[in-house]
Amino acid sequence: MTRLTRTTREPAGAAHIRDSLAPVGLLPRILRSTRLLTLAAELDIKQLTAALGMSYNGAAHYV
Repeated sequence: MTRLTRTTREPAGAAHIRDSLAPVGLLPRILRSTRLLTLAAELDIKQLTAALGMSYNGAAHYV
């Protein structure tokens, strides 16, 4: 399903994203971790936790 073929205004589901990434060997979890690592490198840990609503201990894993 894509924006052109879907029948509602809802975003594409998680299964579509997972299935689209599977042929190249990527998992959504890896993309989330990469995004968090980038944010942790660019932002202060306090800004990161506030922006994402995470606990300090949860965000400290990526620093």
